[in-house]
Amino acid sequence: MLFNKKTEYSIKILLFLAERKDNAFINAGEIAASVKLPKEFLSKILQTLTHFGIVDSQKGKGGGFRLGISSDKIKLIELINAFEDEAFFKTCIIGMYKECRGCNCPMHDNWESLKEEMKNSLLIDTTSIKKEPVDAMLRYSKCEVIGMHPVFGPNVSSLKNQIVILCPARTKKWLNWIVNIFEKNKAKIKITTPEKHDEMMSIIQGLNHFSTLSVAHAMKELGISVEESLEYTSPIYKLRMAMIGRILNQEPRLYANIEIMNPKNKEVLRIYEESSIKLQKIIATKNTKEFLRYFNECAEFFGDFKEEAEKVSDYLIEQMVEKEK
Repeated sequence: MLFNKKTEYSIKILLFLAERKDNAFINAGEIAASVKLPKEFLSKILQTLTHFGIVDSQKGKGGGFRLGISSDKIKLIELINAFEDEAFFKTCIIGMYKECRGCNCPMHDNWESLKEEMKNSLLIDTTSIKKEPVDAMLRYSKCEVIGMHPVFGPNVSSLKNQIVILCPARTKKWLNWIVNIFEKNKAKIKITTPEKHDEMMSIIQGLNHFSTLSVAHAMKELGISVEESLEYTSPIYKLRMAMIGRILNQEPRLYANIEIMNPKNKEVLRIYEESSIKLQKIIATKNTKEFLRYFNECAEFFGDFKEEAEKVSDYLIEQMVEKEK
């Protein structure tokens, strides 16, 4: 046979699930009995199919497995990428010869062309975390792999000056193609590793979203009306509230994943907690000298960016004031 046992059994499993018109969850025992496969071997195949979104799983009473997508949308190439190794690409397509190289079977030319297309295709993701998705794409595919993170939301009207982070993991031809597309639209490209990406996102997203939610929740606990507070403040506070409100107007599950799924967030939030407790103690003991030391350490760390930040925020404040006239 052309395919290895895992691919063969994955096809049998999917055919069995596709026959269930009600698309109800089916327990692993029933699936194993149908395809005549040991449960241990079956669980590994189902885990891979679930990882690729081809199969849905549900734990507990009434749980099991079912198709995650319509049967007519399942592609053989997805199963090949999931279960086959390099030996697959060296085998004669119809089994007439041990090796495809140099064979003259009726399908040889077409198979050679298809193999190159599969190997030279591109697998890409657009998640906010990169290490785990990129590792999975490398593990479960043979094609080129690039992790991509567009650092902007769906409401932007243009790609101009928007940042797109690329994490090339296995690529020859597709990286330049992607870079050219974004650069033609005047986007800014940052190329890095998945590890470095996740480290930076633990600050840019993990730390900042955590502090944003903490402020909002503290205001709720204090019973402070946002609208009333705006009557007492300067535009800079309103700008801060606008940034908090903007986050809270989004889909919460997205932010849950950003905070929970990045493994580097744990250490970052530990440091944040320590810094917050230190400042809290300084204020509680009314230690002005230590407060000034704390403040100046932060100011020194921010360096020349402080001046740029003041100019940018002044500009934003002027725009807000003009808009309200």
